[in-house]
Amino acid sequence: MARKHKLKSMGKILGSTLLIAGFLCGCKEDNPVSPPLYTYTIPEQIDDGWATASLADVGLQEETVEEGIIRIQFGLYKGVHSVLIVKDGKLVLEEYFSGVNADGYSTHFDRTMPHLLASDTKSITSALVGIAIDQHYIASVDEHVLPYFPQYNDVHTEQKDHLTLEHFLTMSAGLQFDEWSYPYSDDRNDHVAMNQSSDPVHFALALPMEAEPGTRFTYNSGLPITLGKIVEKASLMPLDEFAETYLFTPLGISDYSWWRYPNGTFQAGGGLDMLPRDMAKFGYLYLNNGMWQGEQIISREWIEQSVQNHIAIDSYWNYGYLWWLRTYEIDSRNYASYTARGWGGQYIHVFPDLNMVVVFTGGNFTTPDPTEEILTRFILMAVL
Repeated sequence: MARKHKLKSMGKILGSTLLIAGFLCGCKEDNPVSPPLYTYTIPEQIDDGWATASLADVGLQEETVEEGIIRIQFGLYKGVHSVLIVKDGKLVLEEYFSGVNADGYSTHFDRTMPHLLASDTKSITSALVGIAIDQHYIASVDEHVLPYFPQYNDVHTEQKDHLTLEHFLTMSAGLQFDEWSYPYSDDRNDHVAMNQSSDPVHFALALPMEAEPGTRFTYNSGLPITLGKIVEKASLMPLDEFAETYLFTPLGISDYSWWRYPNGTFQAGGGLDMLPRDMAKFGYLYLNNGMWQGEQIISREWIEQSVQNHIAIDSYWNYGYLWWLRTYEIDSRNYASYTARGWGGQYIHVFPDLNMVVVFTGGNFTTPDPTEEILTRFILMAVL
């Protein structure tokens, strides 16, 4: 019976593959052109800390996931550079594709190539704030922001003097900032203006107030950049050194880079490049309550606090401490999640109830991002 089901499933995938191939190439009968059929393989186990297993071993329907990968391979879902799945602590899917990198060059991505994280970096910055609190460099999220920057005498107002780290972690500082109305290539985007300033932290803190702190979500990449500088000031360590000491080295992460502004400030809102396998480690660290291979890297308390709903965004999304929160409904089943989300299609999705992490990287910086459909139709639907 099992073999019959498998043959039926493979027939379905083969039929789908040939249909897609015919659709894409418009082949004539006398000149057929068809890419090879995708065959799922267990990810290779290498010396990076990941154990590997098959999709079936962890209760994921192989043929459903395969269909999603086929659609990426045939170009029906464009701009996807990688898809990884970790379930029950095992890496069970790892696929890479061709595409255009952040520098505009065509390449075929693989597991050895660090990828731009974009705003996934924000969630890592959140973790560093938590570690700084765990290590007693920072007292709590209730600390005020401006005392860390006595040199900025011109930014003080009565409202700003009450700004706390929590306001920055939850994107509810009430500062006027528009990062979404215009593309990142447009000078009217406040993120672009911040990048062009001589001091991005001063730029962020000098913004006018438009709402009472803690009352409204406004996406603002200047806030995590400021938090990164606070971690530096509190620990007396450069941000990359702090991250390497307390987060990256314990996770076995060594192949990364972190972009800085000309004045030396780290782009803690979007400047990291990292391997997709290491992105998955970071997601699993949160899924596993701050532990990696028996070592408590971040306190369980910080993890729990970070992924609670602190402020509403819209009817779909809420926000924690630089993490996006959403519940997906798939076939009348609800799957709670929290996600690091980055421009272009960089995602670290964590599903606690499924004991699963899903990582995407991509290059959809100006084009539609298909990963939400891939996630809901071919990954969450594969849960048995």
